[in-house]
Amino acid sequence: MKSSKKDDQHLQDLLKQLPYISDTTDKDELLARISQKPAEKDSPKRKRNTRHIPVFVSLLTTIIILVIVPFALYSSSPTEEKSSYNEASDQATSVESGQHGDESGMVAEEFATEQGSPKTLSDKPLESHVLQNKGEKSIMYGTIQATIGNNVIPLALVLPETQEGIGLDVVKDYLQEQKWGIDAETFQTAAQPVTDKASYYLFRAPGADRGFLIPIVLDTQTSIAAALNEMKQNREASHVYRTIPTEIQFSVSTENQLEITLSNNAALPNTQEGITMIDAILMTAKSFGYASVTFHNTKVNQIGDYDLSKPIKVPKAVNPITIDR
Repeated sequence: MKSSKKDDQHLQDLLKQLPYISDTTDKDELLARISQKPAEKDSPKRKRNTRHIPVFVSLLTTIIILVIVPFALYSSSPTEEKSSYNEASDQATSVESGQHGDESGMVAEEFATEQGSPKTLSDKPLESHVLQNKGEKSIMYGTIQATIGNNVIPLALVLPETQEGIGLDVVKDYLQEQKWGIDAETFQTAAQPVTDKASYYLFRAPGADRGFLIPIVLDTQTSIAAALNEMKQNREASHVYRTIPTEIQFSVSTENQLEITLSNNAALPNTQEGITMIDAILMTAKSFGYASVTFHNTKVNQIGDYDLSKPIKVPKAVNPITIDR
């Protein structure tokens, strides 16, 4: 209690030491000010006008859409155009490639046809250009002119066994000028086939259905080996083509009979090209006076009707055409 009184007394002493302050404001005015404060607190605050907020938001949204949408459309349009252009380019390239592929295939097929190379279809049998010594048949030998190149084609008209001769008008019916590239009016009979030394090549007119073996007469001093090697060369200016593929390598022996030995990496193709090659070799050997040809190291024993395991006799005639009336 005493301590509390001392503290009160101390505070009073401190207050007495504060400076004296006098307020000259009128008491009525002070009363009015004091009375006004509670009135302001009790009065409700003025509400803000929020009626225009939705309109403002809608307007702002519209402005944003008008600004963003055109920009987005402009940005995507080049991409779509580029994509469309790429698709169109791809389609054009595909069509062009297809056209070029078709053209290349046609050129390759035509070249194979002219060369007499393996253009053998599965449903087309292999054909020989020579007539073997099978049976007693009446043969009329003749020649005919090609429509281009001034090439003379030897023919062998195979007649029925009971018929010894035939009229030229009937022969011309069997000579297909348009399909073979020949002139039927130039057909002439011959007493016997060509006996001069010759290399046999393949003649085929452009677009013709078939080709013919034709002899290219050689110098009398030409060897059989040289004649066979020349048959690897084309004579395209005259539409005369090689009958031995350039990749076929071989050696020739003529001691007792004609023997042809293929190199180790060579193989005779069992195709139309292979048959035409053997036909041409046999006819060339015949023009040199050989009766047969023996093949060695062929890697196959049979090509068409040819049995390569034994000597093959030279043919009786070349370019046979069967007359059945």
